[in-house]
Amino acid sequence: MTTSPNNLLSPLNNGTQKGYPQQQSIFDPGRRSSYISDTLIHGNAATQQPQYSQPVYTDSKPSLQVPYTAPSEYPQHHPYLSPFNVRRNTQPAVNLHPQPAAANDTGLTVVDGKNVTSSRELHDLYHDCGSNYFASERVYKFIDSIKETLRGSSASASSSRIIEFLNFLKNCNLNYNPQSDAFISNDAANASSGAAKSTNSTSMHLHYKPLVLVSLKNGKLELLSRSQTATLVLKRGDLVIIDGDRGKDLVLVVEPVVDINLALFINFLKKKIHFDSLITNSQHHFPNDQFVKALIDTTNGKPVPHELNPKLYDIIELTQLIIPSKQVLRFATPWESSTNLHNKFQDELKALHIAQLKLRSLNNSNSGGGLNIKILNAEFQFDRKKLTFYYICQERNDFRDLIKELFKFYKTRIWLCAIPNNLSIDSKFYDSNKFEWEMYQDMMSHYSMDNAGIVVAPELNRLKLDDFQIGVYMELVKALFG
Repeated sequence: MTTSPNNLLSPLNNGTQKGYPQQQSIFDPGRRSSYISDTLIHGNAATQQPQYSQPVYTDSKPSLQVPYTAPSEYPQHHPYLSPFNVRRNTQPAVNLHPQPAAANDTGLTVVDGKNVTSSRELHDLYHDCGSNYFASERVYKFIDSIKETLRGSSASASSSRIIEFLNFLKNCNLNYNPQSDAFISNDAANASSGAAKSTNSTSMHLHYKPLVLVSLKNGKLELLSRSQTATLVLKRGDLVIIDGDRGKDLVLVVEPVVDINLALFINFLKKKIHFDSLITNSQHHFPNDQFVKALIDTTNGKPVPHELNPKLYDIIELTQLIIPSKQVLRFATPWESSTNLHNKFQDELKALHIAQLKLRSLNNSNSGGGLNIKILNAEFQFDRKKLTFYYICQERNDFRDLIKELFKFYKTRIWLCAIPNNLSIDSKFYDSNKFEWEMYQDMMSHYSMDNAGIVVAPELNRLKLDDFQIGVYMELVKALFG
């Protein structure tokens, strides 16, 4: 039984819709963060702002329709300028809860009378809105290649080294029942007796429960748990709401069911990236081409010429899989997948620009040298309770002044997250492109041509971003296993 209508209308192609009554202006100079950022960037005071109105969708037709967002074609001379009836895309007060909608407007399909999955129309909307933002093409290609390698389908030398390392990780995680379905083939699992299964289920070992692999902006990977009471049937490419950092976030589903092999390998890569990101001096990194052998020998108690520095690398955390507490909560609504995600991206472009301005200002006013960092990207948590800036540096820096200045604007938690400086990520995935930075500069140049317009980002299905997050995983695998 499906609850989704046949006629899907996406904000990516509904630029000529009509019938949106106007509400009171939502651009209020009392909202300090948006007001100050607009004044800083555009030079506009609150008294200069025309009264913009937020369009509200009132059509009573049962269609998978989302609220009005930036249209595909505008009557002005340039696509970056929008008419007055489009909401100003500064930092909005976001309501993360699903927007009120009729029962047949969710785009979800009921399976077997109790489970819920995304309909074909909703899944297509997910693809249009999320594929570029979450770097789905590169993420899928990378994960599929890793899965093929872990199955032993490749006979290359690097694949053999990965398989050997996987066996080492499995030996380090014997707290998960070695006789459970996750550790043995399907044929062996089916051949095992019911008595044996009963014995395993009551043993001291833990049964591995498949996780979910998801992607955040630019291809950053996360492992999540599946709720034991959830009735969600996930597919690759779905957009879902998950537990975030003291809040909620929106992500792309990469692998709905992650087996133990892939979970162990991805978990190790994530922990290795984490420890590398904490090392500010690139000379202190342990050579990647020797890291795997040193880790195996150190764990097994064998003498090694150069041991891993325990102050820089926690061997237990590197090798042990801890089931994450964060879970997939529900499917994203059409409004969240299109309008809200688009608004979030626009705010991230503006946040990146503001961070660059504040960094330059602090460095110019600091005679002692300032901050020697390169800010690559900005990412809001979906509920706007956290704003993360990704950067790369070659030395230790004191970020307190920068964080204070950014907090004055956004009144939310500011987080600065380093990218490992031993993989040349900036030169391989950022310096030659700078897609998001150039996109914002292009938008601002068009804004100066006609101050009556409102700056909006391109549609979600036309974005081209700096996919450096998935690039970190790709380069790390090459460096570790050749």
